[in-house]
Amino acid sequence: MKKLLTLITTLLTVLSIHSYAFNDKKPSTTLEPQKSISTEILIVDINQADPKALLSLKGIGKKKAQAIINYRQKNGDFTDINDLLKVQGIGMHVVKENKNRLKI
Repeated sequence: MKKLLTLITTLLTVLSIHSYAFNDKKPSTTLEPQKSISTEILIVDINQADPKALLSLKGIGKKKAQAIINYRQKNGDFTDINDLLKVQGIGMHVVKENKNRLKI
């Protein structure tokens, strides 16, 4: 029983050190559930997206989100992701940064 307790204590110590080294957190004396990192990627349909969805894109703030909506209302649906370049204030960098998150 003493060997088992020693083994468990050693394992908890190793896990605590591992947690500290890789999570930049203080070692914990209690076992706590770790928050999982979400790998879910939000895909944004630029013809349907509301301002909140557009704000989730890199390089898009309130003004650019509204500019996209205004352009869409005035000119109709986008036919290609690169049509975003026609929106004032949207450059190639913004399109490239978000290309894997955009759809028509």
